[in-house]
Amino acid sequence: MLDAILGIASSSGLGAVVGLVGSFLAKREQRKLDEMNNTHELSMSKLDMERDAAESTQALAMADKQIEQSQAEAEIASEVSAGEAFTASQQLAGQKSGVAWVDALRSLMRPLITIYLLMVVTYITYNIHQILNGVESIPLADLYALYSHIINQTVFLAVTAVLWWFGSRGSK
Repeated sequence: MLDAILGIASSSGLGAVVGLVGSFLAKREQRKLDEMNNTHELSMSKLDMERDAAESTQALAMADKQIEQSQAEAEIASEVSAGEAFTASQQLAGQKSGVAWVDALRSLMRPLITIYLLMVVTYITYNIHQILNGVESIPLADLYALYSHIINQTVFLAVTAVLWWFGSRGSK
């Protein structure tokens, strides 16, 4: 019986069956290993893509920040330049010419122009008043509106003149 068992165990038929089973098991293990490797590669590819996307997003954000910073620096430089130009123009405007009558005339220009304009407005108003025979020819509702308008304009002109004159004075 031992001869029969050893004969079957050493036969080519059993060798073929063992070879087929071994081959099948090896292929199955290789497929599982390939599947695991493919799953791993796919996961790594996804991670690489996510990393690349994050890096791209970060690079774009940094570029946007650099553009904003450059724009802010350009605006600041522009404001500084405008301020320096204004300061230089104010210094030049405040300089005396050295000729007494020119400096006196120059300092009287604002008051003279203001007085002239007030005289012209008064002259025109007086002539219109004469042509219309006074305020009696204007309806009462229109007179109230005119009165309100004159008060508003007078306050506007007074505030504008005072702030303009004092605001345009040179500072040291």
